[in-house]
Amino acid sequence: MQREEYQFRDGDTEDGISVLIPTRKRGDLLLKSIDTLRGNAQSPSQIEFLVGYDNDDTETPKALKGQEDVTGINMGERRGWHGLHLYYADLIAYAGTD
Repeated sequence: MQREEYQFRDGDTEDGISVLIPTRKRGDLLLKSIDTLRGNAQSPSQIEFLVGYDNDDTETPKALKGQEDVTGINMGERRGWHGLHLYYADLIAYAGTD
């Protein structure tokens, strides 16, 4: 996985939260989850959504098109459920909040 520069939207990470979502080929459920989180948040603009997907997953990037406040990150080769902890560890490296 190659780390790209990522800047939290507002540059303000003090009160923000990073939501880390590793996923695979579940675009509809992903968008439903994100919309639910936005809808229940007191300050949706303070949520940073980081979505990690495998390099052979074409559905997730398509689902994320037009989602301005969601960052999709190609995590490289598929690791499966037994490597889920690695997905989270890599996504944490992108998080703009503490």
